[in-house]
Amino acid sequence: MTPPSSTSSDTLVLSLLDSDSSMPESLDSRYWEIRKTTGPEGPAAVLAALEELAAHGESPSEAQLSARMADARLAAEAVGHDHYISAPSTTPGTEGSRIALDQVDLRRRVFALGRDHVELRPDGSLTLRYRGGGTSTFYPVSAAELEQFMDGNRRRMEEVAAFGERVCVVLRQADPAVAVASRRAPVASGVDVHVGGGTVSVFWWSATWEEQLADRAPGQPWANGLRDRVAALLLADGIRTEPDRDALKVIAP
Repeated sequence: MTPPSSTSSDTLVLSLLDSDSSMPESLDSRYWEIRKTTGPEGPAAVLAALEELAAHGESPSEAQLSARMADARLAAEAVGHDHYISAPSTTPGTEGSRIALDQVDLRRRVFALGRDHVELRPDGSLTLRYRGGGTSTFYPVSAAELEQFMDGNRRRMEEVAAFGERVCVVLRQADPAVAVASRRAPVASGVDVHVGGGTVSVFWWSATWEEQLADRAPGQPWANGLRDRVAALLLADGIRTEPDRDALKVIAP
């Protein structure tokens, strides 16, 4: 019998199934046995053998295989554009942020969530509903739109880095100056200004293990009024902050 001809979609579906870490151990050996024996005939033949196993199997794991094959087919067929950009986030702490994904990364996310948690819209966008709550919608974009988005991100990161340096300058030039941490030699404990993920935060950093243990006491420098002083110094220079657990989150302009 001539093996069925394979399509690019078949290849994508099989590559997703190959990487599926959720496959039950009881099914894993059967799966790879089929991959080994049927593989030379091409992806379509492998998928046909897997569908046969899922259709005639009696264990819950074989039923799961059928569901995961359907999830993989959705991911392969629904993610058809090269580039996607998310809608602005509404998740607390990341409001307004957006991310770009290529088709490989988005396809993996769709497959991981499964078809019951993904909605494909007529305009080609996909809404992903996460099991822990919350959603993300990704819209297809052109290469030019992606480049414009990435350029905007780079400019924003440069602005945030400059803003973080301004925070450091304000603290160093305060009267009296605030001890700003140094991670270079010689190592010095102090207030650390961290720039990352498009945000600026300020927290107390202890240089040695002994200081870390001592700084957990109620009278440690950060808890002994220093955080309030830092917030006041920054506010006097027009820089607003808000408490964020053991740190200060700096509100970027």
